[in-house]
Amino acid sequence: MKKVLASLSICSFLVVALATPVNAAAKAGSKCSKAGITSVVSNKTFTCIKSGKKLVWNKGLAINTPTSSAASDSLNYKGVMVYGVRDSKLIRRADSGVFYETDSRKESDFSAIRVRAFNEVNKKLGSRNHPNIEFVYDIRPSYPPYLVEFTKRELDETAALWNDFFKEKFTVNVFLGSEKDREYIKKNNWLTRNMPSCFDRWETGRERDFICAGAAFWSDYETKKWTGNLYLGFPSKVDLNNINYEWPMGPKHEFFHIVQDYAFYRNLTERPRELHELVQPIHFREGAATAVAFLSGFRNLGWSSDVLDWWFWQTTRDSQKWRTIKTEADAISLMKAMECLNTCATPTADDPKRAFSLAYPFGAIMNEWVIGTYGLEGLTKMLDQLVTAKDFNDVTKGAFGLSKDEFYAKIAPYILEQIVRTKPYG
Repeated sequence: MKKVLASLSICSFLVVALATPVNAAAKAGSKCSKAGITSVVSNKTFTCIKSGKKLVWNKGLAINTPTSSAASDSLNYKGVMVYGVRDSKLIRRADSGVFYETDSRKESDFSAIRVRAFNEVNKKLGSRNHPNIEFVYDIRPSYPPYLVEFTKRELDETAALWNDFFKEKFTVNVFLGSEKDREYIKKNNWLTRNMPSCFDRWETGRERDFICAGAAFWSDYETKKWTGNLYLGFPSKVDLNNINYEWPMGPKHEFFHIVQDYAFYRNLTERPRELHELVQPIHFREGAATAVAFLSGFRNLGWSSDVLDWWFWQTTRDSQKWRTIKTEADAISLMKAMECLNTCATPTADDPKRAFSLAYPFGAIMNEWVIGTYGLEGLTKMLDQLVTAKDFNDVTKGAFGLSKDEFYAKIAPYILEQIVRTKPYG
């Protein structure tokens, strides 16, 4: 009998309802097929909206086109971001409508913290060597075939980055499938508990597609063998023109959860379940995974920066009725609100659902600051505390000699810097 000892990360990645184009012409007021889809026509982005009982195209918004001095591969992250795959590598559609593998910006266009953080998590970019991690794949025929090699490459690269952190050799079981695999996954209780909810949402057609993903660290009580387990699901007929922008980070995000769980269970023994959220508050659990995956999963510094800015800007803007960040004290208050949401006797957030959604982008900025300030070694030091820490204060004390409150106070100015730069309230 197997028991899941680690927190499961069931990631639809917040499924933010942003516009993404599909390959269809549009005219204001004419019928369309699915709320939320868009079409780019004559330099305007038209969005399918519900008007009464009908679905129609709205009036459209003009797309900002590059000026003569702007690079042809440039893109406004507050508009439309579309990623594709060419030869198993990520490509991105520019505002010009052309797909590129490059970004023409220089390091000097970004903050020193972002540049260092990007360089730190891409130290082994391109390496697929990870002798301590063996992937065992179960790939269903329904998984989009052009994403198979892309997924393997992404997992290999992130395993290579974290290989030396694992002091033992471990197997990571990887399942790749789609909604066509409902019957097949019934033999696996873990997949059956988690994936069908994604299938149901895909099949309603009421929202844009998203990647369905999760990871855990399991112990088999009979064999005493520990393994990583990871699943990734895409709709069998996924259209990469009409899927949430964050989908490329899925493999690396989920693998980092296995790194976190290995750090927590490093003695390969059970630990009290309630410690999980105390030691790894959601801004570290999901925030660190998001930071590492965004910085390493989008091919270059510019793309990584754009997607970090997009999620921070979008989620902050959408949450301003609940909490507006105008001062360092506001930023510190939010970080504390994200500490304990559900499992603690006294939750720290007055609205756990909103706090959870903000933990991804704000937690990503927090952990980007850690990596950009202390290097990847700083993040590793935090991971090293998980096996013995009793709470997050122990983690920051052990890693940096800072109390949790001192740690938050040091990060707060960087959060405000992102508010001022991205202007979510403007």
